[in-house]
Amino acid sequence: MRAIKIVLDPAIGWHIRNPATYRIERTYPIVPPTVLFGIIQNLLNTSPHKTIFKNIIPLGGFPVSDVGLSLEMQRIVKIKGKDEIVGDRHEIEVAHTGLINSYILVPEDCLREYFSRLKQREGDIVNLTTNQFPVSIRKITEHEIINKKSKTLLFSLARDGVGLPFVIPMRYEFGKTEDYRTQQYWRVLLPFMPVISDKLFKKADIELYDEVDAISIDGANFDAELVKLCENKWDKSIKPLVGTI
Repeated sequence: MRAIKIVLDPAIGWHIRNPATYRIERTYPIVPPTVLFGIIQNLLNTSPHKTIFKNIIPLGGFPVSDVGLSLEMQRIVKIKGKDEIVGDRHEIEVAHTGLINSYILVPEDCLREYFSRLKQREGDIVNLTTNQFPVSIRKITEHEIINKKSKTLLFSLARDGVGLPFVIPMRYEFGKTEDYRTQQYWRVLLPFMPVISDKLFKKADIELYDEVDAISIDGANFDAELVKLCENKWDKSIKPLVGTI
């Protein structure tokens, strides 16, 4: 495997909804793996659901600076009642940050094709989620993957005895049935801490008490166990888990 690093520049702001919130649609402080998978397919001019470019492992996108927060938009949601459809107005939390470093893993036999296709999109503008939140592709580079032991990580499964940045639920779907009731939630550590004023996610460090197996990409260390779980849903070699955030 090799790694491709994609530097995103969200000039306006961005919003990736944390599904655990309702009245105010809070945003994740990172670009989750599944969202990054969709962005990659957009860059490759294909659909996430019908793509031929399945052989990637998206690890997510991580802002290089603190993440400022504002409530700048409102969304009208139609709710069907017993007798009528009514509108429910939601506020949307928008994140503001500098560059976002995004990482994907690619098999050696696909690297040249995937990297050359992605490299052609350097400098282009794509949607992060919707057309309200465009990002420009600042830089795309190829990197070696280094296997190592580390207790300083960028993105990790929550374990006992861990320093506490920001913990969120990561949802996985079991492959035996498509029933939503099969979903389970894991706890995942992110390198950001919410500030009491609720206006900022402050960049922090994940530091474990003990070293764990990790991979390093351009100086960024990822929990090797979490990397396994970030493999996309089309890879049937992963059992029983077949999904990411």
